[in-house]
Amino acid sequence: MHDVVEVDGRALHTGVEVRVRIEARRGPVCFSRAGVRIPLAELLPVVGDRATVLEDRAGLLRVSTVEHALSALMGLRIHGGVTIDVDGPELPLLDGGARRWCELFSALRLDPASGVPRTLAVTRPWSVELARSRYSFAPASGLAVEVDALWDDPRLARSASWGGDMNVYLAQIAPSRTFAFAREVAEIAEKGLARGVDPRSVIVVGEHDILAAGAPFRADEPVCHKLLDLLGDLYVHASVLEGRIRAERPGHHVTHQVLQRAKVEGVLVEVVGA
Repeated sequence: MHDVVEVDGRALHTGVEVRVRIEARRGPVCFSRAGVRIPLAELLPVVGDRATVLEDRAGLLRVSTVEHALSALMGLRIHGGVTIDVDGPELPLLDGGARRWCELFSALRLDPASGVPRTLAVTRPWSVELARSRYSFAPASGLAVEVDALWDDPRLARSASWGGDMNVYLAQIAPSRTFAFAREVAEIAEKGLARGVDPRSVIVVGEHDILAAGAPFRADEPVCHKLLDLLGDLYVHASVLEGRIRAERPGHHVTHQVLQRAKVEGVLVEVVGA
């Protein structure tokens, strides 16, 4: 076990080489960059294209593509004691999923008492449609998250779910790589995104072929990656959730909009002392 672990990698969208230093440090989960260290709870999700971007109110710290690392923290049930320092604008893609992040966090000598869980509970049934997405919430004991991608490709599983089991997360969700449909590739390139793509870390779903240069492709891998991303986005708002959440066609920006609205309307409330 270590007090500090480091990893180098290429950022997915900016394509720059970045180094991440992860430190076991008492207190809440924090991000730091260029000497500025800010707790995750004080960072806000801002508009990002195909990624979650966090920024503090004063504009001192901004970091992109945090969803895979935060998903790993959710899957491992780590509530605090971690500072993630990045020397660039974006976290690296690494293996395209969250498995490498899980390995890094698991290598830390974490204090079990460090960090108080930020807990949100669903108080009542509620659903909302935004853009092409629909989200439904219901009270429940424990956590149940489900994603329905609503695509009609028979080669791809449509739905995936997670009930909080760490072993299920590690085996099924964490290894699921980021993906894109071939029809989207030109548009993504035109926006200047996906400059740091390692073919082993991504899946491209074409009309006739599915390109996966690394591990063998699984039919549920794209929807499991959707679930992976959703869990990372949920972690921005709370490290523990109580309730059932179902998302149809979730996306980073719309997820944060819906969660903010749910908190304002009292659908999601903070549980003090949980």
